[in-house]
This record gives sequence, structure tokens and C-alpha cells, in this order.
Amino acid sequence: MQAMKKYMENEFNQPPVGPWSAMTELTATGMGILTDDMKGLRQMACMANKDVTMWFLGDWGQKAHIVACDFFRETGIVKTAILWNIRKAKNTTCDI
Repeated sequence: MQAMKKYMENEFNQPPVGPWSAMTELTATGMGILTDDMKGLRQMACMANKDVTMWFLGDWGQKAHIVACDFFRETGIVKTAILWNIRKAKNTTCDI
């Protein structure tokens, strides 16, 4: 998770011009697939999704265009996107 967060921090410090997608899915290595260390894609997503939601509740949500994640029903990313779109429409970062 730390490697993904560091990568995303770098992307958000200098985001590409125009719309882009933050791809927040974890990918198993070949050996990880063979040994099933992560207990499948759903388990990997479960490990990542809570952190991803928290990251995007912060400043990243203001800068994000598209956030892709596996098993989104196990996240709060949709509610987070709605929250940030309301904030953007009101031109504020406050929910009051």
C-alpha cells in the first residue's frame, strides 16, 4: 500500500494536463498468483479500498478526475466523488 500511496502522491504533485484516471487497483505478481498470498483479487481490493477512500476524502479528491478501483461497493469512493463534486460546484472545500 505504501508503494501505491507514494506513486499517487507523485502523480498528484504533478498531475497530467487534461482528464486522467487514478488507477488504484493492486496487481498480484506472478509468484503471488501461484502462491495465492493475497487470497484473491477481492481480498487485495479489500485491503486497499479503505485507504484509497481516505486518500480521496483529502486534497486528492479536489484534484481527481476519475478514480478506478476494484469492487467499488466495498469502498466509500462513490460517496466521496459525490461530496467533492458538490464542493466543486459550490467552489468550496467545506461542507457547511
